[in-house]
Amino acid sequence: MKFMLAHSVAVGLTFALFSKVEASVVINEVFYNAPNELSDLEYVELHNTGDTTVDLSGWKLTKGIKFTFPGESSIAPGGFLVVCKDVKLFSRFYDEVEPLGAYDESLRNGSDKINLQDAIGKTIDSVEYSDQFPWPVSADGYSASLERICPAVDDDSVANWAPSVLSGNYDAEPAGTPGKRNSVFQETLPPLITFIESSAEDVALPGTEIAMKVSVEGARDVALLYQVVEPGTRKWQ
Repeated sequence: MKFMLAHSVAVGLTFALFSKVEASVVINEVFYNAPNELSDLEYVELHNTGDTTVDLSGWKLTKGIKFTFPGESSIAPGGFLVVCKDVKLFSRFYDEVEPLGAYDESLRNGSDKINLQDAIGKTIDSVEYSDQFPWPVSADGYSASLERICPAVDDDSVANWAPSVLSGNYDAEPAGTPGKRNSVFQETLPPLITFIESSAEDVALPGTEIAMKVSVEGARDVALLYQVVEPGTRKWQ
C-alpha cells in the first residue's frame, strides 16, 4: 500500500503562530445561550496573551453585540476582561468577577459573529459561532460556554473552541469560567486533519494499490498507522 502525506501543512502553522504577535488580545470565551429562563445571562471574555498591558480605550465589540470600551480601559498581561448583557444577573452567578459593563443588543442563540476592533477600527479578533455541527451542543442552552482552547494560536475556527466543563447541577448552576483561565485550556492545539483524499473507490479490490493524501495542521512529523487484514488473520503494521 502506498501512502502520501501533505508536507506543506507544518509551514502554514508556523506562519499562524508568528502572525499572532501583532495582536495579543483575543476573544477567549462566549456564553451565548443560558439554560432555562436565563436568557440575559450572556457574556464575552477577552484575554491578553501578551506580556505587556494593552490600552483598550475606544476599542469596540461589533456585529452580534455593541460595546465601546471607555477611556482608560486596559487589560494586563495574562489578564481577563468580561462584558455582559445584564450586570446584575451576571453577578448573581459569577460574584467573583466584576464585569466592565453591559453591552447593547443580544447574542443570537443560533449563530452569530463577534468582532473586536481597536480604536481606529482595525479588526483585532473575531469569532463566528453556530449551534450546528461541528460546534458543541452543550453551549446551546445546556449551561456550557464556548471556550477558546489555545488562546496563543491565531485560529478562530471551531477547531480552537470547545464547551466548558459542566457544573454538577447544570440546570441550576451555569458553567463557564469568566475572568479566569478556561477549563479546556491547552498550550498547543492537537493536530487537525483538514483534508483526506483516497485513490480507491468505496471498496478496493484485493491487490489494488491505494494512494492516500492527507493534510494535517499542527504537526511537523506525521506517522500513519494502517491495518492489513488477510483471510483468517489480522495484524498491525
